[in-house]
Amino acid sequence: MSGQALHVRAEKPARRREEGIAERLGTIKPPSLDATVNKTLDGVVMGWSEAVARLFGYRQEEMQGQSIRRIIPPDRQHEEDHFLAKIAAGEGIQQFETIRLHKNGAPISVAVTVSPMKDASGKIVGATTIIRDQSHRHQAEMLLHEAEARLASEASALRRLNDVSSRLWLAGSLREGLQEMLSASIELLGADKGNIQLIDASRHVLTIAAQQGFAHAFLDFFSEVSVRDDSACGRALRSGERIIIEDVEADEGYAPFRKVAAEAGYRAVQTTPIMGRDGNPLGMLSAHFAQIHRPSEQELNRLDLYVRQAGYFIERWHADKALRESEQRYRGVYEHAGTGIAITDTQGRYLACNPAYAKMLGYREGELLGLDLPSLVHAEDRATNWLEMERLVAQDIPEFETLNRYVGKSGQTIWVHKHVSLMKDEKGRPTNIVALVTDITERKLAEERIHLLMREVNHRAKNMLAVVQAIACQTIAATPDGFLLRFGERVHALATSQDLLVKHEFC
Repeated sequence: MSGQALHVRAEKPARRREEGIAERLGTIKPPSLDATVNKTLDGVVMGWSEAVARLFGYRQEEMQGQSIRRIIPPDRQHEEDHFLAKIAAGEGIQQFETIRLHKNGAPISVAVTVSPMKDASGKIVGATTIIRDQSHRHQAEMLLHEAEARLASEASALRRLNDVSSRLWLAGSLREGLQEMLSASIELLGADKGNIQLIDASRHVLTIAAQQGFAHAFLDFFSEVSVRDDSACGRALRSGERIIIEDVEADEGYAPFRKVAAEAGYRAVQTTPIMGRDGNPLGMLSAHFAQIHRPSEQELNRLDLYVRQAGYFIERWHADKALRESEQRYRGVYEHAGTGIAITDTQGRYLACNPAYAKMLGYREGELLGLDLPSLVHAEDRATNWLEMERLVAQDIPEFETLNRYVGKSGQTIWVHKHVSLMKDEKGRPTNIVALVTDITERKLAEERIHLLMREVNHRAKNMLAVVQAIACQTIAATPDGFLLRFGERVHALATSQDLLVKHEFC
C-alpha cells in the first residue's frame, strides 16, 4: 500500500471525528430561556438559542457555522482568544462583563460564562457560552448613580440653604440679610451678578435694596422700576410670575434696555418674585448671566426655596421693625407718663412699675419689686381694695375704678385714683394685673380745706342770723306775737337752707 493511500486513510477518521463533534454540538439544545451559544474550539457557532437570537438580532440560520467573532467588537477580539485558550486548557470563565454587538451595530452590555464541553471519552471538543444581558442592570446602575448624584447635589444645596438661613436670621440689618441671600442665589445659579429689589408700597415701584457686581450706571438706570416697565423685573411685577430672558439681544421687549445690558456685561437674566404669605409681592430677586443662558429646572426649584426664605426674612424684618417702633412708643409713654403704671401678678406682687408710680410712693423702682400692692394700701381701704382685686382675677368684672389711700415709704398718706384691669394669655387665663394710678392727694387736701372753710362760713352765717334774730326780737318787742313767730320761722328756714347748701357741696 502506497504512502498516499495511508495518508488518505488517516485523514478520513480525523474528518469523521470533527464532523461527529460538530454534529453533537449542533444537536445540543440549550434551554430556551438562556441566551446560550455552543461553539467549537475554533469559535465556530454550532448552537444558537432563541434567546440569544432575540438578544443579538441574528436568526439561528444566520449564525450557524459562522464565527462567534461576528458579534465581538474589533477592540475586544482578544477576549475570544483568551476564552478559547482557557477552554482548551480545561478551565472556565465566570460572569465576565464585556460588550457585544447587535446585528444593527448597537453595543450590548453582557456577562459571559464559558464552560468546556467534552465528548464521551472526556475530551474537550467545544464550549458552551451563556450570555446574560446586563444593559438593564447597567442602565439601572447608571440611573442609580445619577439619582445618588442628584441627591448629593440636593443635600449640598439644602445644607447651603440651611447655612444661609442661619446667617440670614442673625443679620443685623435688612440690607445685610438681603445681601447674604443674593450672594447665595447667584452662587446657586452660577450667575455673574444680580440684585434684589423691594416694593415701595406707597408708589408701587421697585427700588434696589441689595446688589452684586453692578456699576453706578446700571443702578441709576434701574433705581426705580414701575409695573409699566418692560424689563424683566417690570414684567415679573406685572405678571406676578418668574420671567426668564435667555438672550436680551433676541428679546424684542428688552430692546430699550440692551445698551444698559451691554454696558453692564450681561446677556441673559431671570427675575423671580419674592412673595409674602398673603400672596402679595414683596420684591424681586434677579440673576444676570454674561452669556446666553437658561437655568435648569432643578436650579429654579432650588432658587424657589431661597426666594421663599427671603420672603420670610423680609416679612419678619418688617414685623420686627413695627414691633420695635411700637415698643419704643410704649416705652416712651411708660417712662415719661405723668400717670403711675404698675404691673403685678395675680397675687398683687409687683413685677414692674414706671418712674411716676415709684416716685408717687417715695420708692425706687427696684425697691417695689420686693413688695406687694395690698401691703402698701391704707389699712382702712385694704379689705375693699382686695375684694375688688379678687373679683377681677375671678373675671367676675372686666375692670374697676376706685379711690383709696396708699401709705408711702416715709409713712405719708397718699390719696389715689386707680383704674385696674386684667391681662390674659392666648387661652384667656389671667396672667397679670395692670393699674393706672393718679395721685389725687393735693386735690383731696384742697377739698378738705374748702370743706373746713365752708363749715366755718356756715357757722359764722348761723351766728350772724342768730344776731339778726336777737336784734329783731328786741326791735319789734312791742309787735304782736304772731308777727314775731313768722319772722323767726323765716330766719330759721334761711339757716336750714345754708346747711343744705354746704352739705350738698361735699356730697
